[in-house]
Amino acid sequence: MGLCASKEDRSGASKVGPVTRRTENTQDTHKHPEVPSKTKTNAGKTVGSPGESEKEASARRAAGLAAAERLEKLQNHSGKGELSKKLAEERSKTLKTHLKETAESRQLEKNQALVYD
Repeated sequence: MGLCASKEDRSGASKVGPVTRRTENTQDTHKHPEVPSKTKTNAGKTVGSPGESEKEASARRAAGLAAAERLEKLQNHSGKGELSKKLAEERSKTLKTHLKETAESRQLEKNQALVYD
């Protein structure tokens, strides 16, 4: 749908004046000041390098021993009860074995004879 009530410009002349374009090259007057380059004065060291202090080494050793102790405690604690054995068995299943068991149980349900009372 168009505008039926609009008036046409009958003068034929455009009301916009001539367009002037810039032809001169303008220089960038806003230059950013140069940032001095950052240089490292100290070289980094890798973890466990021979230059570490005795305090850092003992803390790392203590953390490793504590983690090993927690793992051993977890392994010894699990598997004592019947439910923990079932849980360990379920966790050890892969997705493929889980899907296979589900499909087998559904197939058994379909194959059961219907009993009408």
